[in-house]
Amino acid sequence: MQQIDSPSLNTVKLQIGYDSAYVKQEVHRQQNITNLSHESNRLIDEIVSFEPRSGNDFEGITLLYKKIFNYLLYKNKQHIIGNYSSIKLTPSISNTIEREVAAALESVLPRAGLRPFVSLTTPEKVAQLCELSNIVIGIRLFNRDIGKGGVGLESFLDIINHPSRSLLNDLNGEVAEIMEQSDKYTMFFNVINEMENPGTPDQIDYFKQELTYKRQYLIYILELKSDVQISEQNIDNLQQKYQQEVTELKNLIGNKSSIPKD
Repeated sequence: MQQIDSPSLNTVKLQIGYDSAYVKQEVHRQQNITNLSHESNRLIDEIVSFEPRSGNDFEGITLLYKKIFNYLLYKNKQHIIGNYSSIKLTPSISNTIEREVAAALESVLPRAGLRPFVSLTTPEKVAQLCELSNIVIGIRLFNRDIGKGGVGLESFLDIINHPSRSLLNDLNGEVAEIMEQSDKYTMFFNVINEMENPGTPDQIDYFKQELTYKRQYLIYILELKSDVQISEQNIDNLQQKYQQEVTELKNLIGNKSSIPKD
């Protein structure tokens, strides 16, 4: 039976803790995605299943427009609701987002333009709603970049300067420390046969267990480091792509106060 402070037992605990932490995190992430998607799909179902009595049904068209607005509003708050942002959804921020979404929706799809939407098939409606959501969020992102809106949307500068991005440096420091400790144990075992009194068999076995623990720990740290590096690279690539598209938009729009919807 292993002692309570046995390195072998700690190695087993480390393996179980590492694997279970990954599983727990992934389950939480998937559950969050499922919850957000469920609400989004519910709002889409309300829209595509709603049928005004006719193209001249003013009350019906108005209600449909309200449903579309609610869907777009949810999509524009989704990253905050899902805790993917450090921004808190205060009443002031919520009200500002509502005004920005309403203005963007009106510029892309005014109420009078809903009649063609009503005649679309269900798949066509869903596709148009998804495209509309992307356009509205895109408008708000662009407005945030030029300092004229985009409240509640984090900039890439905020993401880049996030405290968690120092994690890679912390991991590099941890790797260096563990490698140095492991090297000392390895050197000990390389010369153990030449030592006059290397220790008792129990002590030597204990040292072997400690080396095993540190090597296992190093493997996990290196895996985490690899994951962080991939995330860092993805952030950098997305930032470059985003900045390029924003620059192209600025060059295209220039000083125009409005542009064609296409």
